[in-house]
This record gives sequence, structure tokens and C-alpha cells, in this order.
Amino acid sequence: PLRAAQPGFLPRLPVLGRNQVVVVEVDLDIPERLSRALLPILDEADRARAARFVFPDHRRRYLASHAALRLVLAHYLDEEPRLLKFERGTHGKTRLAGSWAADYEINLSHSADRALIAVARSREVGIDIEVHRPDLDVYSLAQYVLSPAERHAFAAFSTADRRAAFFRAWTRKESFVKATGEGLACPLHSFDVSLEEDVDSALLRCRHTPAAFERWTTIPLEVGRGAAAALTVREPARLLARVPSVWTFA
Repeated sequence: PLRAAQPGFLPRLPVLGRNQVVVVEVDLDIPERLSRALLPILDEADRARAARFVFPDHRRRYLASHAALRLVLAHYLDEEPRLLKFERGTHGKTRLAGSWAADYEINLSHSADRALIAVARSREVGIDIEVHRPDLDVYSLAQYVLSPAERHAFAAFSTADRRAAFFRAWTRKESFVKATGEGLACPLHSFDVSLEEDVDSALLRCRHTPAAFERWTTIPLEVGRGAAAALTVREPARLLARVPSVWTFA
């Protein structure tokens, strides 16, 4: 199933060394024939969840993103994708179960027809992608999502640029709380990120757990106009290489 489903769906995957992170971008807009081919990759629970979606597009995106996660992991673990087991942490973060759990960290995010998968060895990791939604009231959301310092920075952008700035902030903050495993137990307004486009690390300060600032790096990912994305990884990280749809960090 891995060899049959991978061409045209996943890019060629690089070697994943210890203390490295690989991020894979996946296009979820796949034809029905590929959706059917991916079904055997999922386990019974995933297939049942996919079947419960009312809208076909939502079902297709769930199936494609979770099949892609299994295929990427199967590549690195040399295991059948459908045999992989997952569990949830205290605050709901999905992780590998069994003998792989101690060495591999994973995170998945998808928005509309785009997904990002992060796989790391010996490092906690969180990832987020958001396609800009024109119907979303970013001004109201900013009052809930952004810290006072971030709201001040948000207001300094021109009206035309504020939507993109908000989504940059949102993905950076979401990737951070996903990486730490705390989820919303870490309030989004309790730490600050940069809203600027060109920054090496977007995490500026953390009042919730001040020591976190030293332990984590939040890296903006360039995913093209109309979307924003970010990766948070434990300890300082830098981009080693990028090929189409794949980033490698160490």
C-alpha cells in the first residue's frame, strides 16, 4: 500500500536524523480514485471517523491527511501504515503509541485543502497551518487570541495587511501550544509572538512559563500567499534544507 499510494500524493522524503525535524506539505485535493486507494492505509477507527463526516469535502480531507500521516511515519519506521497506533496525551495531543513513542514526535495540521505533517526525532514539535478565510472576523478574534503587546502590533499594520498579520500570529501561537502539549491550558494571551513576516524565531516572551522562552523556537514557514504556517520545536532550530513541499530542520 505504501508504494502504490505514495506517487503523486507525497513528495520524496529526506533522511530523518536524530534531533532533526521534517515537515511535509500535503495537497488534500485528491481525486476520488486516490481516496479509495488510501482507505486500506487507515485503521478501523480512522475509517469509522471518516465515514461520520456529513460533507464529502470534509471526509476527503480527513481521509487524505490521516493517510498521509501514516504513510510518512511508515516510511521512517519501516512499518505497515495501517498497523501504526496512536494515543492522546493529557491535553489531547496525538502521539505515537508503543515502542516508537520514546523516539518520535509527530504533529498534524490541516486547513481547507492543505496539510502539514511534522515528524521529529528526540524533540517535541508542534505545527499549524491556516488558509486565510475572508469571512472570518479577525478583529473580534484578535481580542481573544492576541496578547496586549500583539494587539498593539496588530493595530500598527495597515487595514489591507491586518488579515495576513493576524493569521501569522495565530499559526505561531497554535504551533507553540501544540508543541508544549498544553493546548489551551496555556492561555494564548500569556505569551507573545512576532507578527512580522521575516523573523528567524517568532517567539518573543512567555509569561505562562518564562523558562519556555529558552527551550522553544517558533519558526514561520513560507507556504505562499493566502495562507500562514509555523513550526515550534524544542531547543534552538535552523533550516537545513527545503525542497518542494519538504522542510528539514536541525
